[in-house]
Amino acid sequence: MAEPDQDVTKSRIWDRPVTRRAMLAAGAAGTAGGAAVLVLGLSGDGNSADPANAGSAPTATAGGSAAAEPTATSAPTQTIGLVSEASRRAGHLLRRAGFGRTPQEIEAFAGLSREEAASRLVDYESIDNSALEAEMADFDIYQRDDIHRQWLTRMAHTARPLEERMTLIWHGLLVTQINQLGGSGPGRIRVMDDQIELYRSMALPIYDDLLKAVGKDPAMMRYLNTADSSKEHPNENYGRELLELFSMGVGTYTEDDVREAARAFTGWRVSRPRRAAGDRPDREEQIQIAKDWEPEFFVSTHAHDSGLKTFLGQTGNWDGDDIVDIVMASDAPGRFITRRLFTEFVHDHPSEASVDALEAVWDETGHDVREVVRAILVSDEFYSDEA
Repeated sequence: MAEPDQDVTKSRIWDRPVTRRAMLAAGAAGTAGGAAVLVLGLSGDGNSADPANAGSAPTATAGGSAAAEPTATSAPTQTIGLVSEASRRAGHLLRRAGFGRTPQEIEAFAGLSREEAASRLVDYESIDNSALEAEMADFDIYQRDDIHRQWLTRMAHTARPLEERMTLIWHGLLVTQINQLGGSGPGRIRVMDDQIELYRSMALPIYDDLLKAVGKDPAMMRYLNTADSSKEHPNENYGRELLELFSMGVGTYTEDDVREAARAFTGWRVSRPRRAAGDRPDREEQIQIAKDWEPEFFVSTHAHDSGLKTFLGQTGNWDGDDIVDIVMASDAPGRFITRRLFTEFVHDHPSEASVDALEAVWDETGHDVREVVRAILVSDEFYSDEA
């Protein structure tokens, strides 16, 4: 394919080779915002300290005293060298809750209180992103590497950085590997792109809703084998990942729970793309088939196990959505998911008190990820030296 236009803005993104593994590793790291900025070859504030040191304690002022911590409602005016403490903290916020921004955007955030800055990022739906959507028309995801370039461009150019940051977080937590999806290359690209769009559309969800949606996502169904699981041969892959990685964590369930969950997801299916006209379709035909495909979820009553199942101590004729409801009514997801979100945005060692506070927000808001993230972004821990 042709090389991207070599204007100044775009050329910065492609200055160095970026592998999907490197991008995901950057997104999953504890200092994910700053790491992703480095991977993209972008800088946050041209005058600020190295992003890796964004959370370090301020140096002494000329009078010898350390710069004061700002309150939750005021923007500090203390300067350190040529960069104000407010700008350092705004840069930290925009690296962690996004992928770094321009010096002008950092200065705009520097004038906001913690609550105002967090709300501008979290309540992003009213922010116009049409310029980015127009830019997406330049990409063809079925051409080599364009699915990667498209997403990297979104990260760099979006007016809604937290939306894209959360999309990457869900892609790292509710993970799918494209080369394990089966089918044609264009078909794999199609379902992976659809999954990423699902995560974008549910970036700050009620977590119960996201879990139910991803269980019916074609890429996830292929990757963890629910698309082939039957009552005669229940596949445990999705049930195990749902409990261990997606919601509860190790040590909160039994092997019997995994087996019973697997039975509940049997018979889950997704409609297939149309068959090619010949036995050896060329790539153009494969691409057209992928574009024409409208995947639809359904349950095969013949393959579904409709017997009684005992899961987490509750017995009934459960299906997959029932399993999610039972999981989310338990205490484990509140600690597991809020701890995960804390480590994505702050650092890898949350105190039990910090997790308790976030779990309280989780419970009070009906498992609303938006409000948990808001609480993290205004917290003292987020602006601490350790972060």
